[in-house]
Amino acid sequence: MIILELVAKERDKQGLTTTEHPTMLKLAEKQAKRMARVGRLSHNYSHPYMEVVCYCSTPAPKEAFEVWMDSRPHRRILLASWKWCGFAVAEGHGRHWWCGVFSVRGPK
Repeated sequence: MIILELVAKERDKQGLTTTEHPTMLKLAEKQAKRMARVGRLSHNYSHPYMEVVCYCSTPAPKEAFEVWMDSRPHRRILLASWKWCGFAVAEGHGRHWWCGVFSVRGPK
């Protein structure tokens, strides 16, 4: 996925690794589909060891990445010392719903 490559490139500049994990990918897909279904952004994810970034826009992954990087809270999450990640996008209500999920502890 292009958005993973964009995040990895930016993290590499900071000396940080980027590792996609199947569990994080499934969680991101679930959250993106949920937002697309209800037509509303939701950063709420009830897990103490995870962070989530969300965006609703056009299908362009670069746009979602740039919006996240231009937002101090989202940039902090993208450049944090998490270990695993997963990104997904879903379509609904005439829009694309982007989600990234990050974990600092081992996924289960």
